[in-house]
Amino acid sequence: MTATRLAIVTGGSAVRYYSHLNQAIFAAEHGFAHRLELSVARDVFSPYWYKFLAIRRTLPDYDWILWMDDDAYFTDWGGHRIEDLLERLEAEDRFLAISEGAPELDGSWTRVNSGVMLLRNDPRSTRLLDLASSAHPSAVREWWDDDRDGMFTDGDQDTIWWALSTAPELHDGFVVTDHRLLNSRAEYYESLDDATIVHFPGPGDKELRMWSFAQRFGLGKELVPGDLLRTYTGKAPRQITRTELAARRVGERSAAAQKRVRRKIDWVRTTGRWR
Repeated sequence: MTATRLAIVTGGSAVRYYSHLNQAIFAAEHGFAHRLELSVARDVFSPYWYKFLAIRRTLPDYDWILWMDDDAYFTDWGGHRIEDLLERLEAEDRFLAISEGAPELDGSWTRVNSGVMLLRNDPRSTRLLDLASSAHPSAVREWWDDDRDGMFTDGDQDTIWWALSTAPELHDGFVVTDHRLLNSRAEYYESLDDATIVHFPGPGDKELRMWSFAQRFGLGKELVPGDLLRTYTGKAPRQITRTELAARRVGERSAAAQKRVRRKIDWVRTTGRWR
């Protein structure tokens, strides 16, 4: 595969995790390009909107890009699911593959999750970006139906789903994949090849969830097998100590307790009652 056919793209306004190493090494192993897009921009009202800017900058340089949020990591190093999906999309003349939202443990769900998307250099992708980036989540919320569309997250994936659902010219051009193909969760893993990509979205201590996952499978903070990491960086995996994990877990419990106290205070102020 030529490097101009597909690029793995990630970024934001800062490097927060080691996912860029994971993604860059996967790209090198499979003959893809890799782009780490770090920048700032005026009038970005939400951190999610950096995604649109990075995709616009990079998509003209490639046939396809695989956008990955910076909290998403490859896990299936030996498989060729991305290449197989790419061939399917081209055969069906699609411009986009986006994953279903993996069902959460609390029962919540979303129609799609935009943390990982495979987009084609195609006018339909440009149209999607135009619609989704210009729509404000508050306006999309008025259109949203929780029973039909799932949980509203007040971010880019809501405006993307709105655009895909309401623009007739996009209806036949995208596929929604099983989460195991593009965008899964740690709780669905028993082995690293159970899914292509593990994603750690949402609030809370993301690094605690990342490190706990890495520890389960004998990996370092980069979530890259040790032999591959040494081959491409000359360095050993960054190990996760028990002390680090314990401190993180204490911090998460403390934050959860503080949140419960704040909710209780708000409830008392609103109702004038303790119970």
